[in-house]
Amino acid sequence: RHADLVTAVPRNAEAYLLGRGLESGRFLPVSNGAILDDTPADPLPPSHVDLLRGLRQAGHFVIGYAGTLGVANAMDGAITAISRSPKNIHLVMLGDGGSRTALAEQAQSAGCLDRVHFLSPVSRRQVKEFLANVDVGYVGGRRSPLYEYGASVTKLNDYMLARLPILYAVGDPENAVELSGAGFSCAPDDLDQQAMLMQRLAQMPHAELTALGETGYRWCLENQLVSTQAALVLTTLQATPTRQ
Repeated sequence: RHADLVTAVPRNAEAYLLGRGLESGRFLPVSNGAILDDTPADPLPPSHVDLLRGLRQAGHFVIGYAGTLGVANAMDGAITAISRSPKNIHLVMLGDGGSRTALAEQAQSAGCLDRVHFLSPVSRRQVKEFLANVDVGYVGGRRSPLYEYGASVTKLNDYMLARLPILYAVGDPENAVELSGAGFSCAPDDLDQQAMLMQRLAQMPHAELTALGETGYRWCLENQLVSTQAALVLTTLQATPTRQ
C-alpha cells in the first residue's frame, strides 16, 4: 500500500496484489534471473559419457532433465509420457531425490525402463556438458492454484543458455517458453499431449530444433540476465511517481 514499486517473481501476480491494496501501475514482475557464464564446461564422469554417447550412436532422441527428483518436479508424468511415445525416444534424468526409487519402479511397471535412465548428480559446470549432449530439455510440475500467478523455474534459464528446445509441462499461463517460442508448453496432467509433443519434437528436422534453441537463447539474453533485470528495476523506479 505504501511502496513506490512492488516486484514479485510470479509474472501474473499483479491481480492478486491489486486486491490487497497495491495501486495500479506500481507492479513490476522480476523472474529468477540468469547469469551468463562463458567458463568451459567440466567433463562428465565416464559412466555418464558412455550412456549419452551410446544413445546418440544408436540414433535415439534424448530428452534431458537436470534437477531434483522430488514430488514437486513431477517426473512421473514424463515417464508416463515416455511409455506412450515411440521407442526411439529416451528420457535421461541427471540428479537425485526422494522420488528416484519410485520413478525407477514406475518405469519398470510401465515397461519403459530401457528408455528411462538415471545419472547421479554432478557439479554445475558439468551440468553444462550434460545439456550439450541431449536434444531437448524437460521441465515438469504439479498443477497448482499458485501457478495461476506464474512460475519461475530456474532451470529454464540453464536450458535456454544451453540453446536447448524445451518441453514445459508446468501449466502456468504466459510462461517463459510460450513468451519466448523456445519450445512447447502443455498442462502437467495432460500426459497424452506430453507424449504427442515428445514425438513431434523427435520428428522435427535438426535445423528446426536448433532454431527453437537459438530463439530461447536470444530471449534469455534479452530478458532474463540479472544485469538487464536490475537496469529495468532502476529505470522503472525512475519513471514511477513517488507517493506523496
